[in-house]
Amino acid sequence: MKKMLGILTLLFIACTNPVSQKDEVNKEAHDSHTANSTGELQVNSSIKHRADEDTRKNVAAMVQIVNDTNNLGRENSAKLTKQLQANIDTLVQQCKMTGPAHHALHIWLEKVLEDLKEIKEDEGDKYENSYAMLKKDVESFYNSFE
Repeated sequence: MKKMLGILTLLFIACTNPVSQKDEVNKEAHDSHTANSTGELQVNSSIKHRADEDTRKNVAAMVQIVNDTNNLGRENSAKLTKQLQANIDTLVQQCKMTGPAHHALHIWLEKVLEDLKEIKEDEGDKYENSYAMLKKDVESFYNSFE
């Protein structure tokens, strides 16, 4: 949990918006996001944000990891989580995105980190469901970004 919070903190610090664009960014962020029935902020899938090349490269690697059949099954969960965490760490370190796209990336990344945490903590028979949700959420990047 501390590592996840640390990663999110690093992402926020690494990808800050210039103060002079604050009002414009807030308006764009509001226009491109909606609250769902539970009040959580979600990315509006009708608006695609532009992701920088480093982000696209790291996400593509994450998609490849979750689609790699060598990573399937609970017995491979440590390998899967280690590989994904390494890509997430790299994504955070290389992040240059700003504004609404940056905010949308945070929303996406928070969900992926939640899924990754569930995979790490899974000790029961929910692994396949947790893996399917992680795969779906990693791949959902392309619903909101170009």
